[in-house]
Amino acid sequence: MRFRLVAMAATLCVALGSCGPQGETKVGKTIAGASTQLTEWHHISPSEFPVKLRDLKGVTIIKSTERRVRDNHIGQHRAYFGHGGYIWVEHLSAPHAVFGLRGSNRVNSVDWVLDTARKFFKKRNHTMTVGEKRRIHKYGERGGWLVFVSNEEHGRACLVARMGFLNNANKARSSGEHYDTYVYFRDCTRQNSMDEVEAFLRGLKLVS
Repeated sequence: MRFRLVAMAATLCVALGSCGPQGETKVGKTIAGASTQLTEWHHISPSEFPVKLRDLKGVTIIKSTERRVRDNHIGQHRAYFGHGGYIWVEHLSAPHAVFGLRGSNRVNSVDWVLDTARKFFKKRNHTMTVGEKRRIHKYGERGGWLVFVSNEEHGRACLVARMGFLNNANKARSSGEHYDTYVYFRDCTRQNSMDEVEAFLRGLKLVS
């Protein structure tokens, strides 16, 4: 029961798209509609990033890694790779703490990934064509979607994913799927295949 209370206390701006790549503001929204304050982004060393970043050949050149904190002390991390890659991570570090089912359901919906990708293309005045879609799922441990999107006119093609997973050390379990870590990933390098990115996402884990 304790982990459910922690999950309710953790403001899930990620579930509404108000943090991460679409929420670079100082104020986000919780699932309940309350506001949450966010600190400015601060540079950190790659060794301080919560997940390993060296397992995908086309994005191993890391341009920058940054961190900011929500007003409930939950850290958000992002890294920019060379040639167009990006990863954003939010993790609940308290023992047995997990995000609520509403957020998990959102992560497991391909529509959320497609909406994120459309916003990315729209900012560049590009239309978007949706290609292959792959579900990333292992019940109770990992969930999400990876999609291939492109725009032939501007020569842009990206692999975009949203995913949640449960840290192996987190013993929290319930009747539904709960995750303690959320990930947003975008790779526009054209150097990695769908198979390679899927394997990378399925293998993501926290740095011990």
